[in-house]
Amino acid sequence: MHTLHGCGCHITANVKIVNKSSLLIEVHRAVPHSGIHPYQKKLAECICHLMRMILDHHHHQFAR
Repeated sequence: MHTLHGCGCHITANVKIVNKSSLLIEVHRAVPHSGIHPYQKKLAECICHLMRMILDHHHHQFAR
C-alpha cells in the first residue's frame, strides 16, 4: 500500500505489478487536504504524481 501526502490530497493506493510493462493501480482513497476538491484536474495530477513515485520505486523491476 502506498500513501502520498503533500500534493494537495492524501491518496491511498494498492499497486500490483502485472508484468514488466504493466502496473495495476487501485486507488482506495483520495482525500483532498481541504476536505472538498475544487478541481478534478488537481486530483488527476496527484494520481499521476503517485504513479510516477511508484514507477520510480519499482523501476528496477521493469525492463528499461
